[in-house]
Amino acid sequence: MKGLFFVAAMAMFFSGWSQTSRNEKTGLWTTSASWVGGIVPGTLASGTITATSKVVVVDGTIQTPYNVTFNLSNVTVNDGDTLVVLGNVNVTGSSVTNNGVLIVFGNFSNALSNSYVSGSGKLVVTGDYTNAFGANTLTGPSYVYGSTPGFFPPVGDESDLQTNDPALYNYTNNIYGVLPVELISFEAKVVNREVEISWATASEFNNQYFVVERSTNGVDFSELMKISGAGTSNEGRQYRVVDDYPTIGISYYRLTQVDYDRNLETFKVISVSFDEPAKLHAYPNPTADYVLVDVDPTNYDVSLRNSNGLMVSGNFSQQEFNGRLRLNLESLQSGVYVLQLVNHESLVRSQFRVIKQ
Repeated sequence: MKGLFFVAAMAMFFSGWSQTSRNEKTGLWTTSASWVGGIVPGTLASGTITATSKVVVVDGTIQTPYNVTFNLSNVTVNDGDTLVVLGNVNVTGSSVTNNGVLIVFGNFSNALSNSYVSGSGKLVVTGDYTNAFGANTLTGPSYVYGSTPGFFPPVGDESDLQTNDPALYNYTNNIYGVLPVELISFEAKVVNREVEISWATASEFNNQYFVVERSTNGVDFSELMKISGAGTSNEGRQYRVVDDYPTIGISYYRLTQVDYDRNLETFKVISVSFDEPAKLHAYPNPTADYVLVDVDPTNYDVSLRNSNGLMVSGNFSQQEFNGRLRLNLESLQSGVYVLQLVNHESLVRSQFRVIKQ
């Protein structure tokens, strides 16, 4: 009786905030088009949707890749309808009535004494179901793949679901198979002595971020840049990053997508050729600390003279940087210097006027 009074009181108190999903439509929780009136119930922050003081009715199929917390809310999944949560569900001071299908690809927590989970529908939890103090009056078939501390009555596990309800079992497994990102293109091209890496997606699901990696041999990769994904979106997206200092010769690039649950998918490796320019130049110039020249330093003799024509030695160093020559000039006094490069094979000389600030 106490539970019935709680549910009734919740419905009366929060009736002004009732939000119902569109009748027999499939949509994402965080998409306004999924809900009557276009108002999404709850707020999304740090990968969790929090619905506080809401009356939420699922009257179709609603999916979300995020965790969901119901706080002081009344939630109902209608008969014949479905709610799919690809994260955890936390019920605090709320009533959840499942008369349809509720699938949770994470943990389900009903830990407070003023929380109630009931209904005649089907429940599938692929993680743990914790019921420390909350009340369960589920009369429909329930299946929990993990542990079930405090859950009563006893529930089935994954093998029971496969045996008793193969259709629901297959439906659940098919959701597991949803691709997080539908990639349309991934390419790299040389633009003004830089490499522009771009890609496009047709849709994204639970996508937290992308990682672009670079390699000089196509085997050993290091991170070049990380860029945020769109989370969940059915709209096309375009992305672009720039490699400011690509390797002289062939550069390999790899794209990896990472979910909010830290699962990842790595796409194909692409390559681009970045050759030595016909006319060399040193940059940045003027400079306070170093200059770069787009040549393989192993193919050149390097010398540096001051404004009086005297050879500079000991106060600068050279090194390879992404297949190009880098001269470290931090120790030099401010002034004008002449940098000379001589190619070992052709003996062609190239000179640059470098201003040290």
